[in-house]
Order: sequence, then structure tokens, then C-alpha cells
Amino acid sequence: MLDTKALGAIVSGPDLDRMTLPPLAWVVQHIIAEGLTLLVAPPKAGKSWLVYKIALARASGGEVLGLPVQQGPVLYLALEDGWRRLQERGRKLLDAGQPIPSGIDYIIRLDPAVSVLEKIRSWMDLHRGMKPLVIVDTFGKVKPPAGASASAYDHDYKVMGGFKSLTEADPGSAIILVHHDRKATSDDFMDSVSGTNGIAGAADTTIVIRRARTEGDAVISITGRDVLEKEYAASFDGGHWQLAGGGLDAAQSAVALARATKTLGSDRSIDIVKLVHQHPAGITRKDIDAKLGLGNQLGPYLKRLSDEGHIANPLRGTYTPVTTVTSVTGTYAPITTITSVTTEAGQLALHDQSNESNGCNAPTGQQGVTNPPAAPEWSAAASLSTTKACGHPGKALASGKCGSCIADQLAGNAA
Repeated sequence: MLDTKALGAIVSGPDLDRMTLPPLAWVVQHIIAEGLTLLVAPPKAGKSWLVYKIALARASGGEVLGLPVQQGPVLYLALEDGWRRLQERGRKLLDAGQPIPSGIDYIIRLDPAVSVLEKIRSWMDLHRGMKPLVIVDTFGKVKPPAGASASAYDHDYKVMGGFKSLTEADPGSAIILVHHDRKATSDDFMDSVSGTNGIAGAADTTIVIRRARTEGDAVISITGRDVLEKEYAASFDGGHWQLAGGGLDAAQSAVALARATKTLGSDRSIDIVKLVHQHPAGITRKDIDAKLGLGNQLGPYLKRLSDEGHIANPLRGTYTPVTTVTSVTGTYAPITTITSVTTEAGQLALHDQSNESNGCNAPTGQQGVTNPPAAPEWSAAASLSTTKACGHPGKALASGKCGSCIADQLAGNAA
């Protein structure tokens, strides 16, 4: 006999398709979404300044890092602060003469006899449906000790699950847990989260801030279930955080540029990488030479920088930054092979179907790249499986054209 009770939580595909679901709610646009967020940084790195700014902007409807914040109620558990510090910092973060908004509530001490989850749940119930935000600074202040029988991972995941369940009970709500890092260096920023993988694994979004205490420059790394994995360059000065360049795109490019030039000792190499990063869609060797005037010296520089991964060379004579880009299919993927071409020449080559033969053998008039027809279905597999007949190394594009030949033609036309 069919156990309908056991099947009660199952939803069919058609039922899911018919659901009307609210759009994703943002605390900070493109940075912090609804749900449970873990914000990690070393001590005294400025994380409390950042979350306090988020709290004030949320309570009044303002901006953080130059990004819009929708107004909503806030509960700020500033468990490492006192009233004087909160008042002074609040006044410093707000515009001159602006009062601390009424939409924010504070807690600086917790009654040990009252569960922090129950305290937060009671406050969230008062603001249900209003997309409430709760900030806990810090997670270590409220994390209960592990029992003798539970593993560290199971304990961490269970504790995080308690906070996550509060946000799941009220769609659109959010909780930010401020947490310390593990003080160990790693290429993977997720490894810096103190504790077991159960902490970061249970969070919907994880943000890691890396900043030397005596320096203002920082990198903000973000990953999550509803946010794209990104890294942004930022600066911290006098309690205020700013994105490099004033926006997300510029801040992301700044991180890529810093990483690409980090190990370069030559000023000329740095100049080349910086110039390439100023042209995300690609720049030709001829244009690089026109800007820097290196003549015959340019070739060896470009080859070495490309071979060492400081810049990318997706098409012959065309160079792009090595970074995360939007592919032809609209998804995000790091450049490791030529499966995603964003240079002008590459896009034109993919879209040019004016001649069915290989681009090298077609008459010049039939190789034109103006007014191309609609882009064909394209995949990485197709682009790597078509053999070129022109003699150039590598594989042809999906259209059957040779990207190197088209790049050469564009360079010739530019001349």
C-alpha cells in the first residue's frame, strides 16, 4: 500500500513549475542576499565597521560600498561593544547631523538563561513579512560548546542550522554572523574560515575579508548559493569602506590586475598587463605597440606574459585579461582554454556565417564581418572538434572559420 504520509513532502515537477515564488531579496545588492551569511575577517580588520554600516543603511534605506540597500528593520547584536562606542561609531558612519535611525534595535549583552535563537526568533516574529535583518557580532559569542558525544563538524553544522532555520521560516529575512578567521594562509579563501567545514557549509553566503592591519587595501571574496563567486578590491579608511573604482566591475578588475602584476619585476611587463586590463574585450598587438612603442621587444614580452598566465591569448595577435568573464552562452567560467571568447574579433568570428568554407580560403569580400546573421548554437565541444584547413595551429570555431585568420584580417583593416 502507498504510504501517502511519507510522500507528503514530495513536490512534482509540474507543481513546482506552477508555483509563484517571490524574487530573491537582497540586503546589499549583488553582495548579501536573504538567508544566512557568514562574514569572516581577522581581528581589527574593520568587519564590525562594515556590518554596522550595513545595519544603519538597512534601517534608513541607504548605500553600502556604493550599492543600494532596501530599508527594513534591523536587530544588531553588538556583543563586543558598549553603548558609547556604538554611539560614536554610528555618528561617524552617518552623515553629519543625521540621527541614528529608529529602524535599528541593539543588544550588547545576552542573558545566559535565554537562548540566543529564541531571542532572535521573538524579535523576528515581531517583524515577520518585513524582511528583517539580524547581525550577530560575533558568532563566537553565541556559539555553544560542543558536547562530548558530537563530532566538531556535526556540532558546527547543527549550530549554523539553527540560525538558518530562522531565515527559512520568514522568506526575505537575513542573518549575518560575523566570524574570525583561522589566521592561516591559503590560496582558497574558504580555508580561512575558523572552525570545521560545517560552519561555511551551512551558510548560504560566505564573505571573507583579507586586509593587513596596518594597510588600507583589502580584498573582499564572496561565494554562495544565490550569489556569483567574485572577488572585489576595497579600501578601509577611518571606519569607512569603499570599493576600488567606485563600483563592482572596477573593483573586480582591480583584483585581477593586482594578481596579474603581483610577481612581475619589470616595469614594461607591468605596463603591458595594465594596458591589457584596460581592454576587457581584447586588444591587438599592433594597438599595444602603438601605446607603448616597444617595437620588436614587444613579442617576447607578450609570449612570456601569456605563457606565465598574466594575460590571455585567445586569438592570434589578440590579448585579454585573465579573469572571470561572461561566456558566449551567458554563463560564468574562468579562462583556462578557449571555450569562451570575448574579444571583438572572437565574437565576430563566432557570428560570421557569410561563407560556409574555411575563412582562409574564402574571397575577401565573403569574409566580411558586418551585419552578421543571428548567432548559431555554439558549444565548447563544437569549437574544439572542427578541423581547420588553412594550416594555422589549433581548432576552428563552430562556424568553421579560423579565428587567427579573422584576427589577421581585422588587424590589417585597422592598419
